[in-house]
Amino acid sequence: MEISFRQSTLTPPARHSVSRWKKRTTSTTLTSSRMMLTSPSTNRNLLQRMYFHTSAVFIGCLMMISGCRYAAPAPGELAEKCELAIASGDWPAAGRWAEQIPEDSPVWVDCRLQLGEALTKAGQWEAAMASYRLIIDKAPEDEDAPRARFFLSELERELGRLSLAEAGYQQVLSAVREDIATRERIAFILSTSGRAWEATPHFMAIVMAGAATPTDLCLLGDLERSVDQKEYLKGCSLKTPEDPIVQLGLAVHRFWEGDQREAELALRELLARHPTLMAGQAMLGELLVTRSPAEFLQWHDALPANAVEHPRIWLTRGLWARHQSVLEVAARCFWEALTREPTSRRAVTQLSQVLLQMKHPAHADFQKRTEELSRLTQLIDEILQQKAEREPPVREVAEILERMGRVWESCAWGVLAQQRFPESSWPSAIFSRHQGELTPLLPLMRATENLALRHDLSHLPSFDELVKSIRLKSQDSAEPSQAGVLQFSEEFNGPQFVYESGADPATRGARMFEQTGGGVAVIDYDCDGAPDLFLPQGGSWPTGQSRPPQTPDHRDGLFRRDADLSYRDVTLYSLPADIGFGQGAAAGDFDNDGFADLYIGNIGRNQLLHNLGDGTFEDVTPDSPQDTWTASTLIADLDADGNPDLFDVNYVTGPRVYEILCQDRACSPKVFEGSFSQLHANQGEGTFLPVPYGSAMLPGKGLGAVCLPIESPKMLSLFVSNDQVANQFLRNQTIPGGGKFDLLDEAMIRGAAYNLDGVAMAGMGIAADDVDSNGLIDLFVTNFKDEPNTLYLQDSPGFFVDASNAFGLKGAGLDMVGWGTQFLDADRDALPDLIVVNGHVDDYRDTGGEFEMRSQLLQQERAGRFVERFSPDAGEFFGKLRRGRGLARLDWNQDGLMDFAVSSIGQRTSLVTNTTTNAGHYLNVRLVATTSARDAIGAQVTVTFSQTRSWIRYQLAGDGYMASNERLIQFGLGPESSLQELQVRWPSGSISRIANPLIDQTWIIVEGSRHCWTMDHGSHSVHRDVMTTHQE
Repeated sequence: MEISFRQSTLTPPARHSVSRWKKRTTSTTLTSSRMMLTSPSTNRNLLQRMYFHTSAVFIGCLMMISGCRYAAPAPGELAEKCELAIASGDWPAAGRWAEQIPEDSPVWVDCRLQLGEALTKAGQWEAAMASYRLIIDKAPEDEDAPRARFFLSELERELGRLSLAEAGYQQVLSAVREDIATRERIAFILSTSGRAWEATPHFMAIVMAGAATPTDLCLLGDLERSVDQKEYLKGCSLKTPEDPIVQLGLAVHRFWEGDQREAELALRELLARHPTLMAGQAMLGELLVTRSPAEFLQWHDALPANAVEHPRIWLTRGLWARHQSVLEVAARCFWEALTREPTSRRAVTQLSQVLLQMKHPAHADFQKRTEELSRLTQLIDEILQQKAEREPPVREVAEILERMGRVWESCAWGVLAQQRFPESSWPSAIFSRHQGELTPLLPLMRATENLALRHDLSHLPSFDELVKSIRLKSQDSAEPSQAGVLQFSEEFNGPQFVYESGADPATRGARMFEQTGGGVAVIDYDCDGAPDLFLPQGGSWPTGQSRPPQTPDHRDGLFRRDADLSYRDVTLYSLPADIGFGQGAAAGDFDNDGFADLYIGNIGRNQLLHNLGDGTFEDVTPDSPQDTWTASTLIADLDADGNPDLFDVNYVTGPRVYEILCQDRACSPKVFEGSFSQLHANQGEGTFLPVPYGSAMLPGKGLGAVCLPIESPKMLSLFVSNDQVANQFLRNQTIPGGGKFDLLDEAMIRGAAYNLDGVAMAGMGIAADDVDSNGLIDLFVTNFKDEPNTLYLQDSPGFFVDASNAFGLKGAGLDMVGWGTQFLDADRDALPDLIVVNGHVDDYRDTGGEFEMRSQLLQQERAGRFVERFSPDAGEFFGKLRRGRGLARLDWNQDGLMDFAVSSIGQRTSLVTNTTTNAGHYLNVRLVATTSARDAIGAQVTVTFSQTRSWIRYQLAGDGYMASNERLIQFGLGPESSLQELQVRWPSGSISRIANPLIDQTWIIVEGSRHCWTMDHGSHSVHRDVMTTHQE
């Protein structure tokens, strides 16, 4: 729960004097004496160095013509007079003497340069630029003409005219290719405007000249890193609002920040006038990847001919081909990107995933490179945060770069280490290994380590072939959509329950356990068809104690929904005593007796409650020495033996983990060690045995979990959201009946470990649903403030891609600390919407920060585009501040509109009712398995409209952050008023089918039964026979 330093601040380069400009052209070799070691925050601080004033009459003085008849002084004498005037600050006199020097005089250029500098110091920038232009026009072949152009470009940049400045710098380089000051400027403009790939040769020249700063090395090491210069660009825009490079930079920053709507508008407007800005074209294309093929191809058809040379265009093509599930074309496109940009982390990562799906033998090489590049990104984050003051990350970066054949960079990091850590010997070892290689002919990456050269994929189908095939396909009609006006209202007849976090009001700061709050579990414990609520409770926890006191003052709560639609507290009658400090909870039938049980995650020993079927529960917690911090729990059959198992998602551990504060504030999870999650195997007859869940178990800092099918409904995999370390995707390879669990973490190779930038986020809540209607479960993960929430789109079975930006979800949560989250189709238009609850980990109001935060409603207003809806239109709930934590989905009043419940720290639990108007039709499904485990976790339900159109939903468990949703599958149907078929594919392999099912009903389907039931607002009736078949 801490910010990940993902953006880099590249300070504008300082303006040099004439003499310094000359000196910077002389360094051409990599030596430690030429390394510039200023910190990233002070390096090249340009905008604060405008420090001169002058008289307003100076320009008029330049135009004076002498009327004297005496003999004109010699040019040398005039030049001396000009210099003296400049030295004394007599700017009008300096102008008069300079004007009298003949243009063919040897001293004319020097005097004009001095005059330009004097005018600059006087603040007469336009006049100074005129002086420099005169040199360029009158003496273009003079050896000092590049100097004049350099200083002209400096002033253009000062005035926000980045396009003119960049063009001028490029002309300087055409004359003086080794000039490092000019390359610094070009690299700055390119990186600031999202064109880091084009900056590569300039960064390399700076490295080869031995002039690279730590910031230069970090940017070259991770070219896909965003560079935060928004305020600088805003300043440029105020001066020169129509400059295309300035406008590109601002649009790129909107893209980086996840402001999808504004980024798209800005890019479309800019590219209509300047279509050759390829970096902007690539970003616009990436925003369109998940749109309709027609919209993407309309953009693609308008690309200039030279777009084929840009690696980011090829990356965008690959993303689109992958989204179309044409893996060979996607692989070809990502390979084409790498042939042009061999260091691209994104292209390597994408190609690795696609080759794995293709079972291509080159996958292993690209997977290894993916891991190296991800680690490189994380280390660069650390170095930027710590200003290169720690040796271990610097050394590891140098070693990774060396292994990847990026010798120049590796040696440059070694030079930096020699400067910062002179006692270390490892830099000399790197130098000695490569002393004969460091020549201008050595490329950014050696050919032997360039994977695009090692593995030739040019034989794969081309992108043009895919485009032709897509154009030939007939396009289906649009998906049914009937967007409603989303509205919610908070009920006052909900549970009277307040979560107590153990906070000590007399002590400043929040201990770790005070931050996480409690969860929500929806359970129909009395089998009356109405959703009841279970709410775990924390309790008091005095400062300095390693364990909370065992007191009856605070208890978990069970609330029954009565027929009058009120929630009644039945805790004392139904529940046994608590045994721990409550966190999350899961509802599920672990013994298949038809009554839902409860599994409660605690700090300390977890608690298993068996539903006796008479309205009460008994404590059947196994005796164990368990002493862990379990955030979330789930109940699901993970070995396909018909007996649901238990899974604990464990958080952090370490000495005094429940006691310490960090400088009187909440500690980061980075301070503590991660924990191993725990699997408890169901032995039958209600007994459980803790067992290893895999041969390569690794600790995490788990907060949320979702159990979902990948290969088939029978075998369930797990996604675990981790806090500040890589997420885990535990693919289930268990052999049914084999007696041994085998869940292997494949998050890295499946695209779910990190976000798009290759960085671990502060993963907390998880929402799971099929967002893009491709029949596969997608995952939305909430993160910490200043970290984008992440949408992992499952675009092919078991493989995910970060589509947060394309779906408009990247920027929505940047100002929030996100916790519980759920998808629900609020207006039943077949497009899942999203609820997120937020709240800070500590009270930062005394330093201008936040404590409580508002919750968020994000409507998928059209396929692939989410838009936030605000209070009061969306409901007063979304305008109130709270420390929201657990969030569960349910239809509490059974009106067919999905509602939700929220547990907040220190505030009453919220029951929020969906009051959306103009909602579409729906079909609900409840499943009761008989051959499979009774909860039917993993079952696949399909509704079919026509031969070419159907939607798929799944029965899931885990449900994210400390949550357990109502076991109710809902299909929003929009305006559709009829269906051809409803099909259930059970985990056992059997299939149930219902022809022409009635809509706006809840169907209760029992595995293997020839009868089913419908429920409409509480009434039950036998409806029709079910055709049942069996599939192995």
